[in-house]
Amino acid sequence: MEEITGAVSDRCAADVIVVESALAVGAGDRDYLIAQSDLVEVLSFGGDTDVSVETSAGGPVEEIAGTPVLRLADEIVPIVTLVDLLEPGRGPSSAGTRLVVVEADGRRLGLRVARIGGLEDVAVQPVNTRLVGGGHFSGCAVRDDGSLSLMLDVGVLLGRVALDPAPTSRRATAPANGVAKGSTNGSPVRIVAVDGRPVGAGDSGVATYATFDVGGCRYGIDAADVCEIVPGREISPVPMSAPGVAGLVNAQGRATVAIDLRILLGVDPDTNAGGSTEIVLDGIHGPVALIVDRIDDVLDAERSRLAQRPATLPTPIRDLVAAVQRFDSGLLPVIDLGMVTGAVAR
Repeated sequence: MEEITGAVSDRCAADVIVVESALAVGAGDRDYLIAQSDLVEVLSFGGDTDVSVETSAGGPVEEIAGTPVLRLADEIVPIVTLVDLLEPGRGPSSAGTRLVVVEADGRRLGLRVARIGGLEDVAVQPVNTRLVGGGHFSGCAVRDDGSLSLMLDVGVLLGRVALDPAPTSRRATAPANGVAKGSTNGSPVRIVAVDGRPVGAGDSGVATYATFDVGGCRYGIDAADVCEIVPGREISPVPMSAPGVAGLVNAQGRATVAIDLRILLGVDPDTNAGGSTEIVLDGIHGPVALIVDRIDDVLDAERSRLAQRPATLPTPIRDLVAAVQRFDSGLLPVIDLGMVTGAVAR
């Protein structure tokens, strides 16, 4: 047996100790560390901070269907509350007024924290990730006051919010003469006008969206797929239909499947007293009518300003939104028809 009385045995020493600069942040009643190399921005939404980190000008925090996101240059960064990510089910807690934007492998995430300390050099020791923290931490440091703080593994946190690329959308071709080649029967499908503007016109560098309202939130859909926009018509229910399928409607003489987008997005259709509107679209397997609260406007946008959807969107919305179009006036979630039909087919 090894004699260790009065001395510290080398067997108790850490295998590897790395000294690195880190930012201390508070979540709940605990403090954590973020390596300075993982930091992109440090922002404050009230109060002062003594953090001395070089940051570029961060954009405003906005919402997409009630989900907060940060506009950072040309990127839309999802935001999560750190205490909810690390301690799900913990109960009500202060979300905090500080925002730390981190990055790993070219992906970014905004972490909302309760407190921000300063940058400090810490000696980071490895931890047994099989036993501690479920792999969310890359190490542990002994602070100047003797307390222990875990170093966040930013790559793992990004994986937790599943920052996957937006799916590829099927788009119908839309020549500038206002006629789209559909896949319903091989013949041209007329593209209607909304507020006197032709839908589907424009060059390849410009996206045109028909925008609409569901449950008080504004969405857009590729106008090149639009065949007609009409007030709500009589719907013939079909027994044994999938949830979200309202039935069939007569669209220009064709029996067309009507999908209530309000149900798929988790909105009670009865809350809209103003009736409904149908957007008939050219789907891969035939026309599809989407039932929405009301039609809004037709908007043109640069395709270069189309951004990946935030992974923090609620599940009903995330299952239908392929991307987010950036406008100077705000953000527009873009509904993908293929994702809609896929959702009701599951």
